[in-house]
This record gives sequence, structure tokens and C-alpha cells, in this order.
Amino acid sequence: MPTLLIIRPSNRPQQDIQTCHAAGWQAQVLSPIEIEVDRSALKKLPEQFKQADVVFWVSPTTIETAVPYLTFSDGPEVHITVGQTSQHTLAQFSPYPVFSPKDGNDSEAVLRMSIWKNLPPNARVLIIRGHGGRDFLADKLTELGFQIDIAEIYFRRPHAIDWQNFKTEDIAAAYVTSGELAREFFHQIPPQFSRFFESLLYFTHHPRIADALRIVGAKHVETVTSLSAALSSMPQRSQAVNPVEDNKDTQQVANTAAPASERSENTRPSEQIKPTQPQRVEASMPESNNLPQNNAPVIIKQSGGKALAAGATVLALLSLGASGFLFVQGQNVLKNQELEFNQKIDKAALGESENASLLKDNLNRQTAIQAELDRLNNGQKNNSDQILQTQKAYQELLKGRINWLVDEAESMLNTASQQLMLSGNLQGAVSVLEHIDSRLSRFEQPELIPIKQAISNDLAALKNRPYVDISATALRIDRLETGISGLPLVLDGVLKPGAAPVEAANSGTWWENTWEKSLNALKGLVEVRHLDSNDAMLISPDQTYFIRENLRLRLLDARIALLQHNGEVYQSDLNNVEASVKQYFDSKSPATQSWLKELAELKALDVRMISDDSLKASLSAVRAYQEGSRIQMTTEEAAQTQDAEKTASAPAATTEQATTAAPAAASAPQSLEAPALPSENKKEPAAEAAKPQNQTKPAAKIKGEQA
Repeated sequence: MPTLLIIRPSNRPQQDIQTCHAAGWQAQVLSPIEIEVDRSALKKLPEQFKQADVVFWVSPTTIETAVPYLTFSDGPEVHITVGQTSQHTLAQFSPYPVFSPKDGNDSEAVLRMSIWKNLPPNARVLIIRGHGGRDFLADKLTELGFQIDIAEIYFRRPHAIDWQNFKTEDIAAAYVTSGELAREFFHQIPPQFSRFFESLLYFTHHPRIADALRIVGAKHVETVTSLSAALSSMPQRSQAVNPVEDNKDTQQVANTAAPASERSENTRPSEQIKPTQPQRVEASMPESNNLPQNNAPVIIKQSGGKALAAGATVLALLSLGASGFLFVQGQNVLKNQELEFNQKIDKAALGESENASLLKDNLNRQTAIQAELDRLNNGQKNNSDQILQTQKAYQELLKGRINWLVDEAESMLNTASQQLMLSGNLQGAVSVLEHIDSRLSRFEQPELIPIKQAISNDLAALKNRPYVDISATALRIDRLETGISGLPLVLDGVLKPGAAPVEAANSGTWWENTWEKSLNALKGLVEVRHLDSNDAMLISPDQTYFIRENLRLRLLDARIALLQHNGEVYQSDLNNVEASVKQYFDSKSPATQSWLKELAELKALDVRMISDDSLKASLSAVRAYQEGSRIQMTTEEAAQTQDAEKTASAPAATTEQATTAAPAAASAPQSLEAPALPSENKKEPAAEAAKPQNQTKPAAKIKGEQA
């Protein structure tokens, strides 16, 4: 009896074994993967089942695993399966009708069903499957407007195959039910069996699984609708047929059927007949033909021209049927390829749109950075122009000591005001005002009283304003960023076992002590803990990484807002960080409490922009004094001009003497002067130096009056 290998998990091959026995085949099961139930997912499944409007069952394994935990009267009335086998399995448990596609047994066929058009909009669809399933159906239903809820209730774990007692005799073919099984099966094949399994004939029910078999090394793969169709497409090797005609007639019929058999792509295992058996001629078909055939071989007797004509007609009909089936199968393959191509196009379009959005964001950021650089360059240029103008003003004006002090005070006040506006350097501004106040206190002139009062008021206002050390605060935020990696999650704290109860002293009898220990053991089997946030229990390790990175980005944004003195953004970022830490991390942990305490201290800081009128009173007083000084200097210059005009208009008695002495002096011959003695050179500079001193006395007097 020929043997068929069934490549399936160990909990599913019973029905396949019965099918093989009914068709006259012997079944041998190899399970490279075993099913492991996810208990946590099964506990949540009844609640998901009650909230769903439609339930989609992926496989019979899913049905048999989930049904013991469900009550169908509490759930929806619409149930959809992926294939006929799943439909028959679910019909045994569900009191409601079960729908399945008629034109396929995959997610694409389910998506083509008309039942989705009859469902209400925003209907909740529950997909029950194992971990690691395809998301094709879920994504497409989401695009159609349905709400998707996925319950993954079991794991597929690799299972080692026992190859010690494995024998390849009488193995004619293999039946594979998933691509994951095919990959894991070929991964476990020993080297001594690799050539045998590469040349073995494989049956499967889906083209995607057939492609997976070809990728891992299978050379002969056929796609069939079911296991019974695969068995019917191959004649039984164990059935012996007695020859009813002589060798000559058999040889003629074999020659007649040769063209049809030569068109076969691969030699079936049923054609490997032992030499001791009589030769018989079978009506063969191409390997890709999956039409059911009779198990008994077709023997054509040569009984004249009518027999040959009938045989040719049968062969022609079989060829025509095979061609039609190949055409239909080719159309199905083309449709599947078209769907896959459309999916790839959609993914490529999505990727291009994401790249375009990223490029646009980068361009916007570059534009903002360039604008900021231009603004800083303009500010630097304006500062340079102001410095040049101040230097020119210093060079043009001749001022007294107090005027120079007032001008220096104005320059320092301007610099302090700019520091307050640009960097919020409050301590620097306070130091400038204290320095100016200490220097003005050396002078007791009444003109300086308004400047002293204004500087005193601004100094008191700045000292009363809360001060934030920007550099120290930035370092504290950086320390918080470093400490994020050491914060324990809520999930880590919940999964830790509780403290074991302290055993009391054994004071009773042996039976009482045994009974007490048994009760304590039973009480310790289940431990109930209260958890405020359910979302924290659903995060995966990958999501944990993104949560920590989001916290770091929030703290970085808060540090930037601190440098910009933007109090609203600073407080908002710190509040979001605190909420995230309390939601996803263990707030009872000492590390988390210390971290949150540091964060609370940072939140208490008053970060705000310092207005530009902080030193306005001092600058106004200084400029008012400077304006009064200019007016006074203009008045004095006008008075000096009038005095000069008066002296020029006064009669000069010596004008006539000068006119008479002028011709004599002009007629006198000019003579060369002799070199002066060193003693004369010393006296003359002394005399010349005395003249400027006499000339500078009025100027010094004027400056004293101004002071």
C-alpha cells in the first residue's frame, strides 16, 4: 500500500489519516511544528467575542482551541471561515449559519465575498488566529471602514522530528498545509534524506504554499483543492491488475498512448512499477492537472478499429479536459499575481508618500533654520552698527568725568538689556546695576539724583524677580534623560511574585499542619493585583524602547524651551513626561520616585521671558541727563560766540600804530636767525607750556560748573 506523508501539526492529522485510509493509502504524519495555547489571550477572548459584530475564523485549529472558552449565544450571529473544512468544523458548534468563500480558501477569497457589503458601517470584526498571521485581511477591512480586533490565541513552536526509525520505502507523495510547515520541515531534513525529499511529489491546497515549497528546494509540486483530490489524482500502487491481452496488443496500445504521456511534466510515483508486475498502460495526464480520476488504471484492449477510435476519443477528451483545467488554473494564478502586484504598488505608493512628507518636513526645517540664522546675522550687524556709532559719539564729544561715567553707564545698561532679552542673564544685569550704583555713589551732584533713583528702583525689581540658573537646570534635565533607561516598567513590577507568607510555628497535630499547608498552597496559586492602567500591560519590548525615546525627546524639547525662556512649552513638556512616567513605569519603585521628585523640582521653576522694559527707567534717566548736558553745552557755545563778537566790534586804539609800523617791518630785510643755545631752548618750551595752561583754565572751569 502506498504511503502519503502528512506534514501538519500533531493535533490535526486525524481527519487526513481517515481520508487516506478511505482512498486506499497509508498515512504517515510528520509534525515539524506543534501548537501551544496562549492562555492569557484565551482569557480575554470571551469579552472580545461579546463586543464583536462579525467573527472570522482562520483555521480548524483556531476553532477547536477557542470554542471551549466561548458561549455562542452571547456573541454575534455572523461567522466567516477561510475554507470548507473550517466551515464544517465550526458548524458542529455554532447555532448560526457559517459563511465561507466558494472560489478559494485564502484571505483574498474571503475579501471577495459579498457579505461584507451587507454589514453595517463601522462594524467590529474579530479575527481569531495564531501569533504571526498575515495582516492582509485586517488591513483591507480597515480600509473599507471596519473596526478590527485581533485575538491571537496560540503559538506555533518548532518540534523536532524523530528521524531514527524513518524509512523512505513506499512513500509516494507528501501533503503540506502551510508555508511555515514547509520551511521548518526542510530545515530539519537530515543530509541523507535531502535528495529524496527534493525529488518527492508534494501536494498543497494553495499556490502560495506551492511557491514556498519550490523556494526551499522541492522540485515536484502540485496544487489541489483538497487532500481527497490529491489522492484521486494518483492511481494506487498496491492494486495489481492481471494482464488480459498478449504482449503484442499491449505494446501497440502503449505506442498509441506515448504522445500523451510524453507531454507529462514529471513522472508520477504511481508509474514506478516493480519489474515483477505485469505491464499495463494507463491514461496519464500532466502533473499540473488536478482533476479527480478513478483509482483503478485504465486498460485499453485492441479489439479492432472501433477500439482504437474509442481509445483515441477518450485520450482526446482527457486532453481537452486537462487543457480546460490548466486554463482555469492559469487564470487563477494570473489573478493572484495581479492582487500581489497591486499590493506591492500600494506599498510603494505609501512609501513614496512617506518619503515626500519627510522631505517636505526637512525642507521646512532647513527654511526655519536659515531664517533663524539670517535673524541672528541681522542682530549681530545691528549690534556692530550700534558699537560703531557709540565709538564715534565718544570720539566727537569732549566730556567731563561725570559725563564719561554717565556714558559708560548708558553703554553698560544697553548691554545688560540686550543680555536680558537674548539670554535672560538676570544675574549679569543685577551686577551691572550694582556696579553703576557704586560708581555714582562717589559723586554728590544733584543732577545725578534721578539716575540714582531709577537705578535703585530697577535693581530692587530685578532682585525680587525669581532667578532661574539656565545652565544648572539644563544639566538637571540632561541627568533626567540619562536616568530614563533605569526606570522600571509597571509590567516588571506586576510580574514579580508576591512575598511568601511567613509560616507560623507548628503547634497542632500532623493532620492539622498538613491541612494548613495545603490551604496555604491553594491560596498561593492565584494572586490578584490591582492595576490602574491597562495600557501598560499591553506594551511590547519594541514599544518600551519607543516610550523611553519619546520621553527623551520630550525632555530635549523642554531643555530647548528653557534656553528660549518659553515657559508654556517648558511646563507642557514636563507635564507630558510626568504623565507618561506615571502611566507606564512603576511609581512605587525608589528609582522612579526619586526621578519624579527631581522632575517636580524642575516643574516648580518659574521660566518666563524677561520683558524689555526692565531697565527702561534707568536708560530714560541717563538719556535725559545726556540731553540736558547737550543743551547746556549748546547754550555755553552760543554765549562764547556772542562774547567773541563783542570783543571784535570794540574800538582798537592801536590799529593806527599797527598800520604805520607795518610798512617799516615789511621794508626791513629778512635775516637768518642764529642757532639758539641749549639754555634758551629750555626756557622757551617752558614759556610755551605756560600759555596752554592759561588757555585751559576756562575749559576746566566750564567742566567744573557742569559737574
